[in-house]
Parts: sequence; structure tokens; C-alpha cells
Amino acid sequence: MGVGSTGAERPLAVLLIEDSRTDAELMESMLSLSSAPRFDVTVVGTLAGGLAWLARRTPDVVVLDLTLPDSERLDTYRAVRNRSPDVPVVVVTGLEESGLGQAAVQQGAQDFLTKGTATGASLAEKLVYAIARARHAGVRALRDPLTGLATSPLLGERIAEGLARTEREKRYVAVLDVGLNDFAGIDSRYGPDSGEELLAAVAERLCEVFPPPTALGRVAVDEFAAVLEGLARPSNAERAGQRVLGALAPEFKLGIGTHRLSASIGIALGRVPADGPTLLERARAAMAAQRRQGGQGIRMSERA
Repeated sequence: MGVGSTGAERPLAVLLIEDSRTDAELMESMLSLSSAPRFDVTVVGTLAGGLAWLARRTPDVVVLDLTLPDSERLDTYRAVRNRSPDVPVVVVTGLEESGLGQAAVQQGAQDFLTKGTATGASLAEKLVYAIARARHAGVRALRDPLTGLATSPLLGERIAEGLARTEREKRYVAVLDVGLNDFAGIDSRYGPDSGEELLAAVAERLCEVFPPPTALGRVAVDEFAAVLEGLARPSNAERAGQRVLGALAPEFKLGIGTHRLSASIGIALGRVPADGPTLLERARAAMAAQRRQGGQGIRMSERA
């Protein structure tokens, strides 16, 4: 639970992906009775709608019905997990599908809920515990389940190691953050699996630009990052960014259509270990500024 600038605890953000209006209203009503903690519930009726919402925002927890108009069973859970692997998920099953809920937990869901069995207090408790378990266990795995790339914690380790080596060599470490513009609309345009297809295809192209031992990761729903070591000058990082834009320029085949991708890149440079803790966030901030101002292009972080 977060604390806002006023000192009051903010409501826990819940994304409820549920196509039954009756079931959704019942869960909303049960959660509305909770005063500590409070819940802010957003209801979406399809998997595609849920994935589009997750492309723009990060809730504290997702409550996911495994039977939706556009997806069923464990494929539904895997699509949400692959889209936002850091967000804890509580899946919802029918009375006869308890085995399905247990299978989802084995694949990474925090818990499961059987329709018709929860009370308001037990539902709120289940969601709070799911969030707490995820945070305590460090739900952020070292590898992204969709692309196999590193996640932020592993990239952070590589940044620290790189800066320790670079300090001795009097060179730079650069973090390039690559944001995919207009990603939220991909599933609605090309189908519910298209977002995952695009992310996997982008990962493949970035691996061609940055082969090992360069550290490459997925750090947000629609963001990738690379850690470049031993750069003699900042312009080397900018040239690497241009190579990325060139690699992403050819069209991507998605479903029965093709998509031409626009990307925004932010770059942050460091030379000493003290730069490490903020390097990725500085690159992400520069990417976000580039995205807001001009879409495709490259922006250097203000502090080098």
C-alpha cells in the first residue's frame, strides 16, 4: 500500500478482468465494504481490453477470470503474466475448476478464487496477501517469461558490475531504454496475441543488435533496455541508438497484417559505481520525455 503526499494511504488499484456483469458487480460491492485497506477497482470485460489497460498502467493486483469471450483457461493467465510479469495475479475459476486454479498457481499466479465462495472480508484478505507475498518474495524474476531477457533486478546487477570495470578503464557505461510507441492499441488492431508476438519479435531484433555479452532486458510492458560497457565517448551510445532504430524500421508481421513500429530511446551515461542505482531510471525518464515530445527519436539524459 502506498502513501500519498498528503500522508493518507492510497487505495489499492485492482484490475478486474471479468466478462460477467453480475460477478463483476458482486466483487466490486464486496471490496467497497472494506475501509482498511480501500480498493480502487477497474473492470474490463475481455482479455484484449485487459492487456490494453496493462499496457498503459500498473495495478497493485489483477483479478482474472480464466473464461473470457476471447480467451479461456491457462492461456488467459499466461497472456496476462507475459504482458505484466511483475504484477501479482489472483485467478477466478468456476466451482468445478479448482484444478485449473491450482495449475495457474503452479505457473506463477499468487492465488485462485472459486466463484461463489468468497465473502467481502475473505476477498479483501486474499488480495492483500497476494500483494504482500509478491512484494516479500520479490516477484520480479531475473528473466522475463515471454522473451527470456533479463528483468530490471538482473540489469541492475550488470550495471553495477560494468561500472566497477569502467571506473578502472576511465570509460562510460551507457543504458539505452527503448520504448515502443502506441503499443496499447496493438491487440485491438491485430488480435489478442499480437502484443506478445510484437514483443517477442522486437526482442529478437534487439538481440541481433546487441549480442552477448551485452546485457539486454525487458524492463516494463513496452520497454527494453541494453547495458553497454567500455564506451570511449557518449556519441558511441547515440550511434548504438541509431542502430536500434534501423533494426526496428522494417515492418513486423502480426496476424494477417503488418505493423510499422515507432520507438523512443533514452540514454543515460555513468562512469563511477555511484551512478549505478539511478542509471536505468534516468534512461527511462529520458525515453519518456522523448516519447512525450516527439515520438520516434533519441534523447540523452540531462545528467551525464
